[in-house]
Amino acid sequence: MFEVQQYQQALEQTVTFPIEVAQEILGIIESIFGSDFERVHGATDEEILIETFRVVLDGLTPGQIKNGIKNMRSEKWCPTLSEFRRLCLQDDSWWTAEMAWAMALNWKKDNSKPITTLTRKTILEVSEILNTQGQKAAYKPFIETYEFNLREAKKQNRTQLMWIKPTRTNNDEKQKEFEQKQVERTRTASPMPANLAAAAELIYKRAGKPI
Repeated sequence: MFEVQQYQQALEQTVTFPIEVAQEILGIIESIFGSDFERVHGATDEEILIETFRVVLDGLTPGQIKNGIKNMRSEKWCPTLSEFRRLCLQDDSWWTAEMAWAMALNWKKDNSKPITTLTRKTILEVSEILNTQGQKAAYKPFIETYEFNLREAKKQNRTQLMWIKPTRTNNDEKQKEFEQKQVERTRTASPMPANLAAAAELIYKRAGKPI
C-alpha cells in the first residue's frame, strides 16, 4: 500500500497541467461535437477522464493548446484525448500527410501544379507502387513515408520549401543540340572521298567484280 501511495504522489508531482483548464477544454470539445462527444468519452468516469486528459496535455504550451482547438474545428468526428494532443502539435507550416497526398496526385497529373520538395520526394519514393498497383495501394505507403520524412526534416530544423521546376538555359540547349548531332553522325556513314572511290572502282574492275 505504501508503494502505491508513492507512485500516486510521484504522478501528482509529475503532472502539473491545471485541472481547471483540462475541464474547460473538455467543455469546448463537448460543445463542438455534442452527441459524438458522448460516443467517444461517455463511458469514462468524469474524474478519470479529466485526470487522464491532464496527463495527455501535460507539457503543452498555451499556444499549442490554442492551435489544437483551432485544428479541431476542422475535424469531422470528436477526437480522442491522444488525437487532441496530436492536433495541438500539428505544425501548420508543413503540409499534413493527407494534404500532401492530394497535392501529389494533382502534381502527377500536371507537373505545373504546386508541390513541396518533401511531397515530391515522397511521391517519387512510392511511384512504383502508384504506377503498378494504383492509388489505393500507394496511399498508406505514401502517408507513412511522408510522416517519416517530415520527422527527419524537423529534426534537421528544415523549413518547408516549394519545389520549382528547373528551366533549361542556353547552355543546356546547346549541349542537347551537340549531343543530338553526335548521335546522328554515328547513325549516318560518312561519304568516301572521291580519290579513294575512284581507286576502289579501278581495283574492282581489274578483279572483274562489279562495284
